[in-house]
Amino acid sequence: MPWKACNTMSLRQEFVELARQEGANRRELCRRFGISSPTAYKWINRFEEQGGEGLVNRSRRPLSSPAISPPEIEAARVRHQPLQVFDLLEVATLNCHYSNVI
Repeated sequence: MPWKACNTMSLRQEFVELARQEGANRRELCRRFGISSPTAYKWINRFEEQGGEGLVNRSRRPLSSPAISPPEIEAARVRHQPLQVFDLLEVATLNCHYSNVI
C-alpha cells in the first residue's frame, strides 16, 4: 500500500477541519500535528476570516523599517568608509611595483 502524499496546505486544512468540529480536543490535535496552541488558534482564526487562503505561508519581512537610514545618508557613509584589509594590501602591492619602476 503506497504512502499518502501530504503537503503543508493539506495538513493545515485537515487540522482546521478537525479543530472546528463540535467537541474537538484542540490540545490533543496540536500534539498529534506537532504544532503549538498559538499556531493552531492563528490558523483557525485566519481560516475563519479568509478561508483557505488564510492558511498560506506569509512573508516574515516587516512592512516598514523605521530604523533604516535614508539613501543619501547611506551613500555618504559608503563614500567615507575606511579602507578594508584587502584594499590596504592592494595599495601596498601597487606601491611596491611603482617603487621598482622608479
